[in-house]
Amino acid sequence: MSETRNATGVDWLTVGNVDCRTLKDGHFNLIRQVCGISDEFLKDTFDYGQLSSGGGKGGDVMARSLDGKYFVKQLNYGDAKSLLRDDFLLEYTNLVSEAS
Repeated sequence: MSETRNATGVDWLTVGNVDCRTLKDGHFNLIRQVCGISDEFLKDTFDYGQLSSGGGKGGDVMARSLDGKYFVKQLNYGDAKSLLRDDFLLEYTNLVSEAS
């Protein structure tokens, strides 16, 4: 999948060897830039076979990247409803940007 970069980030990121459509990447792209993280940070460094219950009360699956730098967690409906709100993401992006 060829990456399409636009004013709101990228349309796709490769996770392991799977092309995944991004959500709200205008915010997450800015966070990656501020933190010096490449758009390819999970390309070839994630194994979906490693996903297992994270042990939390929600039981959502999670796994660490093969290089140990990142966690990938399933985003359930409740999490998505809260964490993907534009007002929350704007505040979060501002907080991360100021802290870096």
